Amino acid sequence: MTQQWGVLPYAIVFTLYLVMFAVVIVLYMKWRNKHYLNFVGVLAFSGLLSFISYLFYDYLNDFTLFIAALVGCSFVAQQVSFMRLYQPRREERQYIHLAGVILFGLLASNALSNQSLFFSYILLILSLGFSAYSFFLTSRLFGRRLKYLAAISCFAMYNLLLWLSFVINNNGIKHFSMFLFAGAQFALFLLLIERMIELMQAATYSSSRDESTGLHNNKYFIQLSNQYLQANKMTGFIYVELNGADQYLLDKGQEAYNKLLGIIGELVKECCGSNGSGGRLDDRSVALIIFQSSLTVASIAEELRKRIEEVTDITASIGYVVGGNGMDLPTILGQAKQSAEIASEAGNKMAVGQQLKKSVS
Repeated sequence: MTQQWGVLPYAIVFTLYLVMFAVVIVLYMKWRNKHYLNFVGVLAFSGLLSFISYLFYDYLNDFTLFIAALVGCSFVAQQVSFMRLYQPRREERQYIHLAGVILFGLLASNALSNQSLFFSYILLILSLGFSAYSFFLTSRLFGRRLKYLAAISCFAMYNLLLWLSFVINNNGIKHFSMFLFAGAQFALFLLLIERMIELMQAATYSSSRDESTGLHNNKYFIQLSNQYLQANKMTGFIYVELNGADQYLLDKGQEAYNKLLGIIGELVKECCGSNGSGGRLDDRSVALIIFQSSLTVASIAEELRKRIEEVTDITASIGYVVGGNGMDLPTILGQAKQSAEIASEAGNKMAVGQQLKKSVS
């Protein structure tokens, strides 16, 4: 039973490294980023050390101190990898961490030929010094995340108990310290999963957004509109034709036109609010799907027309439909376009709309 208790934390750490290794491999295969590849190497090294620690889990000698120093080295390297993972555009050198890796490495090399007790003191001082640096300084770059601070705290306490186990020659304390190290690695594992979720969400966001307007792109907006239609949650649809868009592009250039589209996108979000969602249909038109009834579709459409006229150098022909559940999207879009044409013929003095009735099958 005692043997199983001693082996358990090593098994936990090794399992965490295997799972983290698999996760980072997936990230690298998806994005082909060098930081992920570097992280793979660090995790492979850390996993190897954890396996060796397991093989010699019941010993307290120079070799186990050597392995403990290398574990500290790998933990420092993991911090660098995590910082690159969270802030990939920061290219400055992590000199303090580099020094930590070198010092842990020198300690490891000396541990093989010197007294364990003396170098256990050095290991303690070095580990606590690095932990204090990470806790108070590095976290400003990495972000004061509770999980990261928990990992650093567990790592510091792990080294304190590891040092104590060498001082009093007690394997039980050494085994218990490994539970703290497992806690540190588990906190890093949660950070890794958290980062992976953030990356996936960012990828989903960017793949569904139009870069110029900040609204949904055509494909995603059509999908979203169909979803609300199928769920019978659509209360209205607004079509916005930008008048003189082609001439504006010719006169002022692409950069100015992109800025104009960005303004249009912000106005759509401002007028729509939580009542619906907007999307870009093509180079000269955007649309809004309304799925809340706190404001009338007509009032949203008219407010948007006025805001475009006030803020920009162009006008907009706006047509809208109220209702539409039970009808297909091309029909609704066609009706809204017809209303926009009527508004254009009338001089764009107001948004023009019509009430749609649910089709009877």
